[in-house]
This record gives sequence, structure tokens and C-alpha cells, in this order.
Amino acid sequence: MELADGEERHGQQGSGDPVRAEGDRVPPHGDAERDRQRAAREKAEGDRPCQGVVAPARTALAQQRRGERPRDQGGGQRREQRGEHETRIGPCPPQPSVQLLVPVRQSCANDPRLAWSTMTGTSHSRRLLVSTGPLAMSPLNWTFDAIADAGFDGAELLLAHNPESRDPEKVLAYAQEAGLDIPVVHGPYMVLLRTVMGSNYIEKTRRSLAVSAEIGARIMVAHAPFRWERGARGWVLSEVNDVAAGTGVTFAMENLFPVAGRNFSSVVTPEQLQAFPNVVFDTSHFGVSGIDLFQAWDALSERVAHLHVSDNFGNGKDSHAPIGSGILPLERFLARVGASDWSGTITLELDCRAYLDTRDSLVAFLARERVKAATLLAGGELDPPLAATPDPVH
Repeated sequence: MELADGEERHGQQGSGDPVRAEGDRVPPHGDAERDRQRAAREKAEGDRPCQGVVAPARTALAQQRRGERPRDQGGGQRREQRGEHETRIGPCPPQPSVQLLVPVRQSCANDPRLAWSTMTGTSHSRRLLVSTGPLAMSPLNWTFDAIADAGFDGAELLLAHNPESRDPEKVLAYAQEAGLDIPVVHGPYMVLLRTVMGSNYIEKTRRSLAVSAEIGARIMVAHAPFRWERGARGWVLSEVNDVAAGTGVTFAMENLFPVAGRNFSSVVTPEQLQAFPNVVFDTSHFGVSGIDLFQAWDALSERVAHLHVSDNFGNGKDSHAPIGSGILPLERFLARVGASDWSGTITLELDCRAYLDTRDSLVAFLARERVKAATLLAGGELDPPLAATPDPVH
């Protein structure tokens, strides 16, 4: 479906020219004040969903990796997984300081993932991931390295325009080298990816499930067919789960949102999601739809296979904003999820355009958001509390 110039695009990835990351500019340190300033700009200008970033040239990337040898000579940031901890092998930038980036009142500030495990006993099943979607135009190995250096041990992979994201052999090699695994894959259902892996919904889904299985993912995130795609709508209700079962991958339907007040997607509300045994619960999308997170969780928690967590600015557009920078009650919502017996994976799906000037800036931003999410899931509080965050100012 072609969209007219200026029309809002349907999907997380946004429209417009790619944002370029210029390694020679050093941004200010990421902090709550920066998030508030960014929120003000977005509200004033009208936010655009997160889009891909064109990474610096490979020579610049090599310099940013701080002495790392080229991968074809056995270099890279290799990690050996050992239980809940990891041992870094080879050169690696130091981890950002948790205390500096996110002051936290509880002892989980030192390692929120360990505190979460202690408090809930379910850290193995409730894993925090980060989406590759906002970096879909960057080299995949660069993206995986940045994610790992932000403290994540897994990622949600978007099957995108770049062929390497759809090449299981390369995905697995890059992931192993970075010390990541890929438990969740997102199919190419956004409007910007409408021709990736075929334009026919059924064929696109079959191929996405097959690639997900080769990568070893447990879950494949899907968007519903458009309302007018009657044949595909019938297929996802009657046949897709059998197809997915044959691959060993769970087909999980994500809630979408109205665009300019119109529901193009056939699945927006909790009632529509209840037609599917496995769903992906996206907080920003429910925010756009004006649907209460707690009511949606009550209706869907038994079906939720995977969570997409981000904030929303409340202007009717899909923000995927940093935690605490928007209007959603994420502090209370994540505390409730963390205190429940729900077990599943959680992806931070974030607009990162304000942090793409350098690799270090991106890593620090992702690390800070990881700490925020893990702390709130563990029942902790951020300082200052998110509920007391003042309105952004210009």
C-alpha cells in the first residue's frame, strides 16, 4: 500500500531519510534531563517512530571498537557464557556506570538483573532483550556488539532490508561472537518493509517462521493483516499456528494502533487479540490506542508470550520513548508484571535517534534503559521517582 506524501506510516519504524551517526561528534552524557529535553522537542515537533541509523564507515567503526582486530583475523568482542554471568575475552570498552547513569535507591543498583532474580526467582524466564529494529540500517555485527556492551545477553532481531539480518548463518555467527542469543525474531511487517520476504502476507509469514527456526528463536513477532486482507485474516485465525508448530517457533500476534484515527490493522484492541493463543503486548501501541495498560494486562496476561516495553508521549503517535519520559504508568506497570507469576521475554523497543552521534552514546543509553527496566521489574524505584518527573521544558 503506497502512502501519500506526509501521511503517517503504519508500524514501528517510521519514515523519512535515515539518520546518520557521525562518530566525530561527542554528545552530552545521557540522563533524565536529556530525556525530558528530548520529550519536549518531540511534543513540539511531532514525534516520528524510531528509524534506522546508517552506521559510520567501517574504518570509523574499527576505531570505535578501541583496538579490536578485524573479524576475519579472529578479532571481535567474544564472550564466554557462564551461568548468569559472562566472561569477556579480548578488548572491550568499560561498562557504563550504573550509579552515574541511573541513581537507584535499592541495592539492585549494583546489578539489577541479580536483584531481580533474588526478588522474583524468575530471571531466567523473564529476560530483558533489546530490539535491533532502530539500528536496522547498521551493520549487524556492529549492532550486536553495541547491544552486548550495554549489558544485554540477548536481542530481538528484526528481519529487515539488510540481507544479513535474514541470513541465519551470519546472524548466528555475529551473535555468538558478541555473546548474544536471539530468542525472539520480528517479522518484516512494517510498511517500510512491505516487500521484504515477499509482499503476500501468508508467504511472508511462512518464510519468516522458517528463518526464525533456523536462527533458533522461540518466538516470531507478527503484525496482523490489514482489515481488507480477508484471506490472510482467515489464515492467521485458522492455519498459522499449525504452520508455526511445524517449525517449532511460537507465532505471537502484536497489538497495533490507529493511524490518524483510522484502524488499518485488524488487531488493535485486547478483544481482537483474544482471538490468538499467543500475543505480544506493546505498551507504546496501547498508549497510542488510548487503552489502559492494566485493563489490557488483566485481559491478556495469560496469553502474553512476549512484552514490548517503551513509553509514549500521548500525542496520538507511536513514540517508543525512553522509560519515564512519557505519559504511561510504566513504574507501576512493570512493578506489577515483576510481582506476578508471568514468565516470558521482554524487549526494550526504543527510539534511539537522540543517542546515535557516537557508539559510546548509544551504548550508554541502552545500558541506562536496561537498568531502569530491571529495577522497576524488581520492585525498586528510580531516583527521582518517575511519577514525580517534571514536565519537559524547551
